Amino acid sequence: MAFVERLWLLWGRQAGYGSAFRGMYMERLDIARVEFGNTIEDRARVLLIHGPPTGRQVMRCDSVFTPLEFWVWSYLEGLGEDVVVLFYRPNLLNEWRMWTTFDGYQRLYATGYEAQFGGGGFSGGVFDNPVYRCPNGDVIMRLLAAAAAWSNDPTYMSAMSHVRWAERGGAESTSRRFMEFSALLDKGAEPVGVAITSAHGSTLGGLIEMSFAIDVEAADLGSTPVGDIEVVQLDVVGEITSGLEVMVDRFRYLFSVPQAGDRLGLAVDRLLRPGDYTLRLKVEDVHSKHGTVEEYRFTVD
Repeated sequence: MAFVERLWLLWGRQAGYGSAFRGMYMERLDIARVEFGNTIEDRARVLLIHGPPTGRQVMRCDSVFTPLEFWVWSYLEGLGEDVVVLFYRPNLLNEWRMWTTFDGYQRLYATGYEAQFGGGGFSGGVFDNPVYRCPNGDVIMRLLAAAAAWSNDPTYMSAMSHVRWAERGGAESTSRRFMEFSALLDKGAEPVGVAITSAHGSTLGGLIEMSFAIDVEAADLGSTPVGDIEVVQLDVVGEITSGLEVMVDRFRYLFSVPQAGDRLGLAVDRLLRPGDYTLRLKVEDVHSKHGTVEEYRFTVD
């Protein structure tokens, strides 16, 4: 049992999630088993690696395509913004597969459509184009183009196949990067006062924008000159968890703010689903030993 606990801790550090990794991974396993009935098909694999997407769209246009399911993440660490993955059901089988341009577009077309137009062109006329033949045809073609563009990126292809981590020495080692990108504070840090408040914003699909106002006592913070201005630089790392320490979001920002007065106001916006959460926030001064970690509980509704 001690070996198992140690292994989970190691995996958590290598993946960059710390102690929350085990709970997060087990939750993803449960989701895969309930939604897909297995943990080995392509959708389950991608879910286990990256977690649930920001949005999922199942597209049905039987006269043109096999069933299609697009997954979209607003942001994935190491890849960037608006990441799109396309899954399809070849020959209407129960198995869903991840599509890439290496598979070819013809695999996506329904048998009748491929036989008529060769699985590529729309020579039968403008209204044979999927944009006009399919409900939300413009959305399908836009997401398909995005999935095709992403699948030409080797980093994306690697990230959809396995968890990417590598132990390297020096400043870029996994353990060093884990400490920098986690809400843990170095020993010997001198305290700094921080107050957190939140407010609900606009709604985007099933997500709600949460705005966090961070008030920092600035009297003892260090600074650095930028031109003729003294600037305070703060490294802010946040981890948002729900339920049994299941991490649902994390972020890191470096704020550079002109030194003025005894307090600094920072702002962070995140998109979250309705529920109860805990924000663990590290605020660390780049130019002194001042830093703190604060926990803030909030509800999104």
